[in-house]
Amino acid sequence: CDWSSDVCSSDLKAPTLWSAITKAGMTTAAIMWPNTVDGPITYNLSEIWDKNHPGDRATVVRQHAIPHGIYEEIERNATGRLDSTNMNDDYLSLDENAGRMAAYILQHYKPNFLAVHFACVDGMEHEYGINHDSVRLAVEANDRAIGDILEAIEKSGLKDSTAILNVGDH
Repeated sequence: CDWSSDVCSSDLKAPTLWSAITKAGMTTAAIMWPNTVDGPITYNLSEIWDKNHPGDRATVVRQHAIPHGIYEEIERNATGRLDSTNMNDDYLSLDENAGRMAAYILQHYKPNFLAVHFACVDGMEHEYGINHDSVRLAVEANDRAIGDILEAIEKSGLKDSTAILNVGDH
């Protein structure tokens, strides 16, 4: 059910960060994060797609969104209508919309922990190599999305109590 290895959150054997934070009575959010489908996450828009339609992330993410209706709320208030053309890792709008989703969740729900995954730089590097214009454009799109998130942290009054970690897998 997930992009990396058909692993859903319920299939994981070790305790997750999400479970520990929830157990401590805090709220969590995940935007396009792998292996979180149906996980114990307060606001969850998992990274998932239908194997028969891998370009369309919108349809399946909408179906698995937690809580029910949050996806449509974000469409109404932050991103506009999301579909296979703007929730597709072939286009930079995927990461731009993930940033808008994260910013909206931060401003309106102020979770204690939020993780967001931007997929386009990695995808473009795999497709074209590291020195291609598409990679540079993807980095610029990520920079903008991160800027949206930082602005949301400031607008939410969370700036002085927020730690930001930027991590990658390579």
